[in-house]
Amino acid sequence: MLGSACFRIIIWRRMSIDLVKVWLIYREEKGLRNAEIGDHIDALLNFVLGCIREELEAKIREEILKRFGRGFLDALLGLQKRFIEEGNYDSELEPILGYMYIWRELFSGIVLDPPPEFITVVTRDKNFREKGVFGSFLRKSLVSASHTKYPLTMFFGVEVRKCSDIC
Repeated sequence: MLGSACFRIIIWRRMSIDLVKVWLIYREEKGLRNAEIGDHIDALLNFVLGCIREELEAKIREEILKRFGRGFLDALLGLQKRFIEEGNYDSELEPILGYMYIWRELFSGIVLDPPPEFITVVTRDKNFREKGVFGSFLRKSLVSASHTKYPLTMFFGVEVRKCSDIC
């Protein structure tokens, strides 16, 4: 259907982190009623980027499975693993203002033969059929997941661009 082509694939996750909002729940849960947020920034960030991130990633995988199927999820996880092995992975925690942060995670690479299950989902997208682009990088996610207790939402997306007819 797509012929011989190269594709640039970027798989991304992002999360806005307002530590003040997280702190209000965290301190009650941990029995730190009289503690100051400034003394616990590292612990809070480790908690959010460790435990909470893992919970939200599990929810993201469940939503991808529900919406796009096992084949797409397995292909996606395989591409992530491949990009990590190739060294095409980046994670960044960017301070914004005060106790607010943006966390981003990117997996990217050039792929000559994407997994068929992955391409099946991509080629169903109207923008890909018309413009050769699937996904809006860091603007519109494919799926998102919110935590049930903490005010945190993780957004997940994939950008696929057809590079050329020959790599």
